[in-house]
Amino acid sequence: MTKKTVSFATHRAFVLAALGVPLVILGAGSAAAQSADEVEALLKQADANRDGQVTWAEVVELRTKMFSRLDRNGDGYADKSDRPRMFGSKFDQAMTKAARFDADGDGRISKAEMIEAEAPAFTKADANGDKIVTTDEISAARSAQ
Repeated sequence: MTKKTVSFATHRAFVLAALGVPLVILGAGSAAAQSADEVEALLKQADANRDGQVTWAEVVELRTKMFSRLDRNGDGYADKSDRPRMFGSKFDQAMTKAARFDADGDGRISKAEMIEAEAPAFTKADANGDKIVTTDEISAARSAQ
């Protein structure tokens, strides 16, 4: 069993996840419940190469990183066995929000479940369905809201 230490960045991810921040772009929660500012911030977070647009591949990359943070013991699943002693309540909150990724309802989230889950904020912003969210689409989504 490999144990991962909790760095500040990982702690920040747990805190943000507990608040629902990165999980909306990852697919948890409803896009309708998010403000335009929140959706825009999430999409910018996913823009790994900072080119002003978010591709589905970048969303998958963000989800993969989040899964790696949640799967602390490296067994291929994010579940209660990954709960850290420090900041455990934040992990619990993140896992509660991430529960929608548990497609088969077995109480644990596989990497495939996380990557293949719907991403309501991305889908809502991707007006033309090309799997790329541009700054124009973000602006249009902001105006529509």
